[in-house]
Amino acid sequence: MDINILLLLQEFRNGAGAFLADFLNKMTFLGELNTVMLVMAVIYWCVSKEFGTYLLMGWSGNRLVNGVLKVTVCAYRPWIRDARIIPYGDSIKTATVAAYAALKPYPADFDAEGKLLVDGAKMANDTFKSVGWCEAFLIGWILERRFVRFTTEVPVTTKLIRLVLGVLGFYLISLILVPLIKEWIAGAGGSVVSCFVQLFYVTFLFPLLAKILKN
Repeated sequence: MDINILLLLQEFRNGAGAFLADFLNKMTFLGELNTVMLVMAVIYWCVSKEFGTYLLMGWSGNRLVNGVLKVTVCAYRPWIRDARIIPYGDSIKTATVAAYAALKPYPADFDAEGKLLVDGAKMANDTFKSVGWCEAFLIGWILERRFVRFTTEVPVTTKLIRLVLGVLGFYLISLILVPLIKEWIAGAGGSVVSCFVQLFYVTFLFPLLAKILKN
């Protein structure tokens, strides 16, 4: 059933031409984890703390559930299951609790060229990331409510300052600190710690900094 739906969508893609396909392929950056997290962070810091909290809670919980389901099912990608499915662009390259993910067995099926069809290590790593994000939200949320209690009911100029400083800090952590952590801590530990630091900055560290600076 799902293969038939994908084939219909593939026919639409092929009939629409390369322009639409290229546009949609480039627009997938909006669904990248860092982009989604940053949008939620800006809402949390500058627009509505309550709504941003719900978004971050739902997203981190969803990532954890998704990770557990992914390593449990270990489903093959559609183009592996049916050769009629032809992925567009870089889809093949970009498509992708902790103890369970690390210890459970994974399929060891290979294609005709000897390539592993399901990469258990990558699936487990995605789940480790989810664990880090979920822990960061819970701990950061509790600490913020207890020690910071910032508000988004502030002047527009303050919101703009928060926006600039918050986004800058987020990218410094994501582009510099996260890769360093992964170099210092190998394997699953690096994934958990780096993702924890990333979302902990969003939920607690930047709100704390904003309150200290009275922004």
